[in-house]
Amino acid sequence: MAYIIFGVLITTRLFAKKRNKNSVIRSVIMYILIVFATIDLLLSLAGLIPQAYGTRYINCMFLLTFVRTLRVSWGQIMRVLYRSSTLFMIILVYWMFFMFLGFVLFSNNASSDFDGLASSFYSIFVVFTLSNYPQISYDYYKDSYYTFFFYVVYIMVGLYLFMNFLLAVIFNNYKKLISEEN
Repeated sequence: MAYIIFGVLITTRLFAKKRNKNSVIRSVIMYILIVFATIDLLLSLAGLIPQAYGTRYINCMFLLTFVRTLRVSWGQIMRVLYRSSTLFMIILVYWMFFMFLGFVLFSNNASSDFDGLASSFYSIFVVFTLSNYPQISYDYYKDSYYTFFFYVVYIMVGLYLFMNFLLAVIFNNYKKLISEEN
């Protein structure tokens, strides 16, 4: 029922407002979203799929297409992240370097934090966020005290250099974007 109301609102919006290329494209996107949401709901009501999974994502897309301030804000966020992408790539290379180094140094340990490359990447990411750092490093620290240097160098450079640098770059890119728009 709500999607029928949305369809009526979109139709009246198209005819009540001055039509330009962007408003017509946005209205077509909304109609497509309504069709997908209706199909998703009908399939879930018929029992062909266990739950209407797509509707929660489609409802978020409705918010992004209906609310102008959300569209503008997400556009600004995406432009700032795009301008900061080189630093994101540098941080990714930094993670990959320590992922391989941790895999080489700690793969023979009984703990499963650095068994494969995927688990190594996950462990390095967890240590980077400091959410579970002591639990990951404790097993390796018991075997050799030199592993302390691996974690200290990784955390000091990652948290205190790259994270602060990332914050500064994002802030400067946002300031430039706002000054360009005004």
